[in-house]
Amino acid sequence: MSARSAEYAVSPGMLSEAIHVGRLNAKGTAFVDKQERTDMVLAAVAEFVQQHYAGAMTADFPGLGLVLEVKVRPIEHDQHTPGGAA
Repeated sequence: MSARSAEYAVSPGMLSEAIHVGRLNAKGTAFVDKQERTDMVLAAVAEFVQQHYAGAMTADFPGLGLVLEVKVRPIEHDQHTPGGAA
C-alpha cells in the first residue's frame, strides 16, 4: 500500500453496540479515523441480500467460529397506521 492510498475497514464496536467504518493506518492494524455507521451497514447488507440472494442467505466464517443467516422481507404496513407503527 502506498502512503497516498487509504485502506478502509468495517468493525464492530468493542465497547458499544455500534458498527464503525473508517480509514486504517499504514500497517492496517488500527483506525486512523472512524464513524459509527450501524444503520448504513445493516441497510447495505439487507439490500445486498435482497438483490443477489432473493432475500435469504447463509455465510460461514470459520475464522470467527460463526455462521450468519440473513432473511430479508418487505415491511408490511398496517393500513390503519402510518408506516405500520403500532
